[in-house]
Amino acid sequence: MERFLGKIILAGLAILLIPSTSFSAPYSRAYVAMASSDSIKVIDTRTFKVVDTLPGGRNPHGVMGSPDGRYLYLPSMYGGTEFLTVVDTRARRIVSSVRVGKASHHGAVTPNGRYLFLAVSPEKEGLVVIDTKWLAEIDRIDVGEKPFYVEVSPDGRKVYVMNVGSKDLAVVDVRKRRVISRIPDAGGRGHIAVSRDGRRIYVTQGRRDRLLVIDPLKGKVLGSLKTGKIPHGVAVTPDGRKVYISNMGEGTIWVIDTASLKVLKRIRTPMGPGHLSITPDGRFVYLSLPGKGEVMVFDTKDESRVATIEVGPQPHQIIFRP
Repeated sequence: MERFLGKIILAGLAILLIPSTSFSAPYSRAYVAMASSDSIKVIDTRTFKVVDTLPGGRNPHGVMGSPDGRYLYLPSMYGGTEFLTVVDTRARRIVSSVRVGKASHHGAVTPNGRYLFLAVSPEKEGLVVIDTKWLAEIDRIDVGEKPFYVEVSPDGRKVYVMNVGSKDLAVVDVRKRRVISRIPDAGGRGHIAVSRDGRRIYVTQGRRDRLLVIDPLKGKVLGSLKTGKIPHGVAVTPDGRKVYISNMGEGTIWVIDTASLKVLKRIRTPMGPGHLSITPDGRFVYLSLPGKGEVMVFDTKDESRVATIEVGPQPHQIIFRP
């Protein structure tokens, strides 16, 4: 009997450790980094209306958040400032500024919310590690030349860094805080999306008009797809079946089947589409349009447009929180 009960407990633990593709995190707000507006727009995801404007420091391009949505972390691109700005969403004010160096582009927070990894270049170039409890830099890792975009694996054990200068994808061990491998010819100026099960990484290479599919476990490129002109934003659905990419140079979103790497649909947008973000439940994909001052929302079931939201000049990255 004890052996039987032990097997049941172990089986239950195994189930808990398996990444869920149907998991739907609660969310009610979309936060949009508003670059030249020095602010963050807050969108109610039920009504698709702007309900608040928060201070954003100087030139916020990326936006990260604590898991509970209490704090936002805002890097400053193009040398707007050498600080990472921290905003309390409840108090609606800036509560801290962490000196990181010019210019910080994008970063990512570990799933438990404890650590933040930020790409900084060219001043004090490297991957900055910030302890979010103390809001202080605790390490700076040499990951390659001109780190540009950062994502954390779903299990929080690895960080993936896209380097523009060295043109590779660096894999960083979170616990050891060092580069453990590099995937050559997988860097450049673009974005990264990691599947919810952690088994695939999708990388846009804007200057090569290419989407890469990477197996992070084997550390190699599995395939590639010729995209539209200057692919930029990329997002993968929670079930891992579809990838969306925005082509800045031609004003389109491509919807791609991940199994076959075939284009399922091409959606026309205004020129210069930017970041793409999919809601945690997989229902909607949000697209920022920096040139138009708008955020568009599409239904992932049929790719129909359900909302166009005016937000103001230069919206960029979008995240969802409670």
